[in-house]
Amino acid sequence: MQGTGLITLSQQEFQDYMSCPVYYNIRYKSNLNVDQVQTRTRLLNQIVNSFCLKLMEGKVMPTYDIKRKWDMLTKKYPDVITPKVNLEGITLLLNFYRWAANNEIIVVDIGTPYSIQFQEGDITTIFNGNFGILTINQAKQLEELVVNFSSKMPDQTRLDAKLETSLTHVAFQKLYKTPLLGTKIYHAKSNKEFYTIRDARTEEKKLSKIVCNVARSINENIWYPHESPMCAGCKVNDFCIMYGKGSI
Repeated sequence: MQGTGLITLSQQEFQDYMSCPVYYNIRYKSNLNVDQVQTRTRLLNQIVNSFCLKLMEGKVMPTYDIKRKWDMLTKKYPDVITPKVNLEGITLLLNFYRWAANNEIIVVDIGTPYSIQFQEGDITTIFNGNFGILTINQAKQLEELVVNFSSKMPDQTRLDAKLETSLTHVAFQKLYKTPLLGTKIYHAKSNKEFYTIRDARTEEKKLSKIVCNVARSINENIWYPHESPMCAGCKVNDFCIMYGKGSI
């Protein structure tokens, strides 16, 4: 039934709808086979995840292996990774490698799935997501680690408002009954660290409204465009109403 009942929402679906409801509609509701838009950041994070998985096993991935994996991965996306971008990417990865070595980071978990429930009025939303990289700091406290590969310096206000970070903290609190200390953001280009904290109980109230409103909107077939710089490289341009080529 539209607008009521139990709705299941994945983290990727949530992110796609928040990014652009039209893109969500075309990707998930049509019969078109739409691949996720590939970016340099997504590819770089694949290498970081491989590196962190090795750390969980007590092994350190050598720099030549990092470069080999990066080269093999980027060959699949020549339209995204030009020779210049390839070189920039390996430089950023080596920055991360040196930072991780200097800080002797200890990875305790990465990519573990979770499922939590939000309730707002007549909507119950089962939210299925994945934890990112969880580490233990020198004081033996649990933190989330985010590696930022943006060319721009992170803005603290945006970091403090990032929904993905709030979801991680709320999910961890609900599942393990203990809070994460915070989220450390390593900005690879500047080699600087940033930090953001969350009060999981306060964030849960805000997230419950946002997640359930997204679930309700999807359930009621509400699709409207979000115009942004990402539109130029979007894979559904040919069907998007922003360009007069489709309909909601």
